[in-house]
Amino acid sequence: MDQALLLIHNELHGTNLSVYWNSERCYHCSFRILVNVSWSGKPGKPSTAAVAVSTQHGSILRLNDTMEEKEVCWLEYKFGEFGNYSLLVKHVHNGVSEVACDLVVNKNPIDSNLPVCVAFLVGVVIIIAVSFLKFLMSLDDFHNWISKAINTRETDRLINSELGSPSRADSLGGDSQPEAWRPPASPPRLRCVDTFRGFVYF
Repeated sequence: MDQALLLIHNELHGTNLSVYWNSERCYHCSFRILVNVSWSGKPGKPSTAAVAVSTQHGSILRLNDTMEEKEVCWLEYKFGEFGNYSLLVKHVHNGVSEVACDLVVNKNPIDSNLPVCVAFLVGVVIIIAVSFLKFLMSLDDFHNWISKAINTRETDRLINSELGSPSRADSLGGDSQPEAWRPPASPPRLRCVDTFRGFVYF
């Protein structure tokens, strides 16, 4: 975590390099030795040293000639987490022999803040969803609609469980065919004319 890989290629003929490191956030701090990169001894074949550098803050790299104790080059750079970098130290012949330090990105770093951003967005979505549900429940119309829907379903369930559904009632009756409906016979009633006739008869 919070580290990157730096490959230092020494292409200077007959020169050993001492690489010093310091953080740009450190005020008046002394440089610390990072690595020594000696000359390979074979012309055209650079020597390489691999080191881990911090990615929390910007880094200051100072490369010195080990034998002559003089500064070869100076570099300030902000490395990215899990990135892969190469520092090429070589002579440049443009009328005057100079030393150039070129930084090359071999593998792009990852965004270390991406997991934090994703977690923050998920939390915001959850908070918005909960707040929206609370707002809906505070509305009387929505609350009444939910209550009616729940009560209707509960009433239907109780009726079906107590009386049974029409399909169950038919299956329990045992009749394969429904009987024709007949109006109930009215009970015999004594009319007033019959009563008068009987009284005259006696």
